[in-house]
Amino acid sequence: LGLDGFRAPILMGITDELLKVDYVPILVRGGLEGPCQIDRIHSLVDRRVDGVILFPDLDTRPDEYLEEVWERGIPLTTVDRVMLATHTDFVGTDDIRGGRLAAEHLLGLGHRRLAHLAAPQEATTARGRKEGFDEAVGKIAGATVKTVDEGTWLMDPVTTRELLMAPDRPTAVFCDSDQMAAGVYEVARQLDLRIPEDLSVVGYADLMMNKGMHPSLTTVKQDPYAIGQRAAQLILERLGGTCTSEEPVRVRLKPELIVRESTDEPFSGF
Repeated sequence: LGLDGFRAPILMGITDELLKVDYVPILVRGGLEGPCQIDRIHSLVDRRVDGVILFPDLDTRPDEYLEEVWERGIPLTTVDRVMLATHTDFVGTDDIRGGRLAAEHLLGLGHRRLAHLAAPQEATTARGRKEGFDEAVGKIAGATVKTVDEGTWLMDPVTTRELLMAPDRPTAVFCDSDQMAAGVYEVARQLDLRIPEDLSVVGYADLMMNKGMHPSLTTVKQDPYAIGQRAAQLILERLGGTCTSEEPVRVRLKPELIVRESTDEPFSGF
């Protein structure tokens, strides 16, 4: 794990749950991209760990990537991102529902020209949010969505500036992360666009950083602490024999829309 504002609570949830039953967590963080990640996993396996909880670098890793883990019969659960090509267990957020909640909120306010600042679509989390958002927008006659693939979980100020300066600019923007939303606030300020009067903004995650945002950010709230708790519980259930499913267990926690001051009805001039 890399300890950012989302992953740190996941770690806390894992740790608290394991310590309840006298299991001692070993944390491996940072530098886990590419071949380095499997090297770290092998290092843990060599130390005879009872189970592994993994935040995967790539969702597309094949089952063979984890061959040594399977050979040792070690239970493995991924958090946040599901590795669809493997038979690992998974605990994360129902991101399709999250994207749908954001779209339904903006559409319910009357917005019909929407934009989606999307994170890299290689991630199952980003794909889910896009699927849910597009599905909801597609059900409303006259509603359109312009998707901007940011190529990162942060916002590209150049593409966002172009988006908000266009003659048919959106009246509302859905961001795949709260960090993106913070960037939209800054670009809007530079362009003298008022939030929410000229532009409604929805984020995703409900991180602590939101407390410093003005106006306060409407966002789709995830529960990273609960994700960590449930991941640890799933490992313990595998170890204790109460979970014997040969199929991967995939748990998706329901997100919640938190409505604050950054969204409102579209300006009457649109």
